[in-house]
Amino acid sequence: QGNGGVSLSFPSAQIDSESDMVMCYEVSAIGTRNGETIANEKFFTEFYRGPGSISGRCEHLFAAELLKPGEPCRFEVRAVDFFGMKSEAICSDEFTYRRFL
Repeated sequence: QGNGGVSLSFPSAQIDSESDMVMCYEVSAIGTRNGETIANEKFFTEFYRGPGSISGRCEHLFAAELLKPGEPCRFEVRAVDFFGMKSEAICSDEFTYRRFL
C-alpha cells in the first residue's frame, strides 16, 4: 500500500484447454458497510498463450485515486473471457486504505 495504490496478488485463473482463454481480470473495490461498488479496474492478461505458459500468480496495482481513504472495503477479482462471461469472484479480507502524508 502507498499513495500510488494497493498492490494485489492473486492466483491466475485455471485454464484447462486451448479454448479456455482469459481476456482480462476485473478487480472491484466493494464497500463493506453498504456492499456497493466503489471502483472497478480491468487489466489484460497474456491471453494469447496456452494453458502451460500462464504463470501461477497475477499482480496488479489498484489505483489509489479510486479509493476513499478511511472507508473499509474488500477486493473482488474475476476472470473475464472473450465473450464477457465472468468467473466467480475471489475476495480479499476487509481493508481500509490510508493515505500517507
